[in-house]
Parts: sequence; C-alpha cells; structure tokens
Amino acid sequence: MDEKHTQEQASSPETNNATSSSQSAPRMNAGTIVTVLVVGMLFAGGLYWLITQDSAPMTNDTSSGLQLGTVDEDGAERETAFTPRDELPAVVATVNGVEIVRETLVENMDQTELQAASQGLDTASAEIQAAIQSQSLEQAINNELLAQAAAEANVEVTAEEVETEIEAITSQFPDQAAFEAELEAAELSLEQLQENVRSQLTINEFLNASDALTNLPEVTEAEARAVYEQAIASGGEGVPSFAEVQEQIVAQLRQQNEQTAVGELLNQLREAADIDILF
Repeated sequence: MDEKHTQEQASSPETNNATSSSQSAPRMNAGTIVTVLVVGMLFAGGLYWLITQDSAPMTNDTSSGLQLGTVDEDGAERETAFTPRDELPAVVATVNGVEIVRETLVENMDQTELQAASQGLDTASAEIQAAIQSQSLEQAINNELLAQAAAEANVEVTAEEVETEIEAITSQFPDQAAFEAELEAAELSLEQLQENVRSQLTINEFLNASDALTNLPEVTEAEARAVYEQAIASGGEGVPSFAEVQEQIVAQLRQQNEQTAVGELLNQLREAADIDILF
C-alpha cells in the first residue's frame, strides 16, 4: 500500500451495524469483545461502524459491509493490494508520528474477518483478504485520528463511566467465570479491555460534542414521508402505514446524516494529518 491510499477523501460508508452479542457469548477475539458488546451502547446505530470503515471510496459492494476494490481520484477502479500477515512490519503506519503497530492491524483484521464470515463471504479468498486488510488498516487510522482530535479537545472520561460499560459488558455473559474465560481466550487482560473501552468512550464523547453532530438539522416529516412514498412506489407489498414507521424512518435518516457528518469530519482530519503507510 502507498501513502496516496491514505490521503484519499473519506466517503460516506453504508450503514452497517456491528455484529450483535448473543446469550451464549460466542468466541471472540480481543477487538471483537469490545466491538460486539460495547458498540451498541456507545453509538446507538452505526456511528462506530462508520469511523472504523475504510475511508477511501470503494466499489463492488458485497452487501455485508466489506467492499472490494478501491476507486482512484481519477475514477479508475484498482485492486486492493494484500500483504501476508507474517510479512507485515512491526509498525504498519504512522498518524502524525504516532505508530500503529502490527498487532493492532491483525486484531482489526480478525474482527473484520469474523464479520465477513458471518455474512457468508469466502474469507479464504485472496480478494476478500485484501479487502479485509485494507479496511482494517483504515479502521486503525480513523480511530487514531479521532483519538488525537479528542485529546486535542481535552475530552476525558471518568473511571466511573468506564466501569459502567465494563459492567454492561460483563452482564452479557452467563456469569463472571464465563466473562473471564472469554478474556483469557482472547488473550486480553481486564486492564486492556478497560483501556479499549476508555478509548471508545472518549471518541464517542468527542463526536457527540463536535460541531459535526451538534449542528445537524432535524429530520423533517416531509423528508421521512418522501422516503416512505418512494418505498410505496417501488412496489412493496404489505407496507405498513406511514404513522407506523415514521419513527423508524426518521431514525434511519438521522443516522445517515450523522454518518455523512462524521465522514466529512474525517476528511478534514485526514487533510491536515501526516499519514504514512509502511508496507
């Protein structure tokens, strides 16, 4: 990968929710524990998925959140390069001088691969593996950009806020022993989990307080009705009344507006950042 890839403008990725947790607490890696169990509480509908996705324009949508190929600035489609995990350098990228290490990228790749597999994609495919690696790298870069912006804005979260989220995560498991067993299986200490939660809470607080979100206009009834009428015109059968689905349509449009706003914020952060890809 080259530096040009990291400087491409952020687009507005599709709405995709992180994989939901289950009563049986399925096997998860270190990154997935946080994503699966905390994301819904942090971003209530997809903001986390937005900030962790590839910010370069993508094509060949697989309808699973994973996309194949990248569009250059001239509009030409190109394949995404892939570097085998054992050939990745110890430091895979830097963002304003801050290192992103191989372990972070590999954890992100494991997480994205689980999500792709849950959608029935062939994760053994070279093309899928390349897309997984590309989007996992962008996930790490986007998180670092937002973490730096939050630090510059002096955003902090309290130990009590972190503990509340840890308790919410623990409650998703049958008992404390099951939770601790999952941490051990993921090779993740409680302290590491707490730091991951603190990082995501900080980003969440930064985003919620940013002009990108606080200045968003309210979704109007007319906008919601236009979406509803479009669904009717497309020939959908058994469509409920507008009154029955208005709230859901408004929430969906609000989420799309939030995603667009955060995408624009990431554009600004990237334009001002010094990003180097080291493989």
